[in-house]
Amino acid sequence: MKPGHLNRARQTAAEVLAAAALELFPDTLLFQGEGTDKLFFYDFAFPFLFQPEFLPQLEERMRQIFKRGDPIKILEMVPGNAAALLNHMSQPVLAERVRDLDCALVSMVQIGRFADWCEKPLLEEEDLSCAFKLIEFFPITIGEATLVRVIGILEKDKESLKKTLKSIPSFARSNHLQLVEELRLFMRLEEGLWAWLPKADAVRQALVQWWHEEHMKQNFLLMTTPPCLPGSEGEEGGLHLFLAHRACWQKDNCSTCARYKIAEISYLSNPHSRPLKNGLFDTMGSIFDRAHLFVNDEELFQECISSLQFIIKIPKILGFEFQVILYTGNVGIQKKDSKGAKGYRLLRDVLKRVGLEHLTVQDPMLGTRSRIQLGMADSLGRWWDGPFMEIDSSEEIKSGFSCITRSAFNSLERLVALCVEKDRGRWPFWLSPEQLRIIVLPNGNEEYVQAIQQKLKKAGIRFTIDDRKADPLKTRLHYALGDHVPFVVLIGEREKQSHCISYRTPDSPNDEKMGLEEFINMIIELNRSDDSEFEN
Repeated sequence: MKPGHLNRARQTAAEVLAAAALELFPDTLLFQGEGTDKLFFYDFAFPFLFQPEFLPQLEERMRQIFKRGDPIKILEMVPGNAAALLNHMSQPVLAERVRDLDCALVSMVQIGRFADWCEKPLLEEEDLSCAFKLIEFFPITIGEATLVRVIGILEKDKESLKKTLKSIPSFARSNHLQLVEELRLFMRLEEGLWAWLPKADAVRQALVQWWHEEHMKQNFLLMTTPPCLPGSEGEEGGLHLFLAHRACWQKDNCSTCARYKIAEISYLSNPHSRPLKNGLFDTMGSIFDRAHLFVNDEELFQECISSLQFIIKIPKILGFEFQVILYTGNVGIQKKDSKGAKGYRLLRDVLKRVGLEHLTVQDPMLGTRSRIQLGMADSLGRWWDGPFMEIDSSEEIKSGFSCITRSAFNSLERLVALCVEKDRGRWPFWLSPEQLRIIVLPNGNEEYVQAIQQKLKKAGIRFTIDDRKADPLKTRLHYALGDHVPFVVLIGEREKQSHCISYRTPDSPNDEKMGLEEFINMIIELNRSDDSEFEN
């Protein structure tokens, strides 16, 4: 099977699923569909309540379409004509999105009388020659619309399909758009803009604190630049940070030093985002981190190795599988003596030294720059840009110097959303927004509770107090464990008399007892042990 065949087959299956839905239910509105490394899906607005018995009907109609042998054609059309065709098919949502595209041509797929806007390559073959099955449907909310997402699995043959179906999880509980609202992490303000609610903000603060400590240990100068919109089309939102950092380097008269390091966390806008489709993965504005290292040629290779080792820390500690892509500009490979080619060869050698396998992709937008980009997958198997490092040796820097741009998080909103989908609301202990919840029992002593609060605050432990003494203990425990709080502490008169605490964890339904000081030391050690993993 050729490389990429399965992904093309899954994208094709997504389009055939849409065609099947329109044949069975002609008044259905199409929204979006995609084939990924794991599955294929399509989002629909049905004019009725979708029922479980409709799923096998859709699957059977897909098989009929493949058996019918309608040719799969790819048409290149100007956006206006493509929008007119979609309007003719009574698909106003897709028509509006295509009409607003800022490009000369768009790709449309045609299967018999069915047509759809298609962003990814398909198999232009009559026979899919793969095994597939529709496995799940569930409601999702995108913008103001409530849709139904239908998911299918496709593999190269029936045996592979059976094996996959045995281990596949439920995707209904992995959609970050639903989870962030259920877990009270973010609030949607308007299309593409989100507010960090207290729990998510605690996660942000923990990540930012780690980032600050790491950069201070590496002798970075930390600064803050006012937020700024990109200056022109195609210009990166972080350009003003580079200009500000370069000006600081020059003003400090450090252009003769072997290296100069400066970093900050800033809010950057992204006017080219597609938030309606991608939610927190692609917002109109995000909190980003950027660091710039102005390094002379003698120190460049070692600083590139250090930067690469740094940007892979977050994916590793958070347990993400990630792919590594080496991007090079349009002069990165062809001209062997160009600065772009030297940057490409340098990053290629750095990846080899660190022992990371990678793909190489050419991106003309990079010009003379080269970039190592880490991709992290969401629950559907779609890859999103994560941490990166980039090297620029252009004349904008200085003769004999290069600039390394790096980011540990890229977009913090995207990183948190990926964590939510991967772990479904469970966090590593050091990152948990609520590390413990104190449940005050009806006979609990207020002075003892206040003393515990003071000790926890002094130790830097994140906690909340549940003092709803009138509510049944069973109900309060249910809510605490349902919120994935790592430790639920019970405080009553017995705990005060023995100067101890009783606690439960999500993995242990029975109460455990421990001295107060011993318990606090245990929590502090848990935080330290998680932090130390960044050093490994």
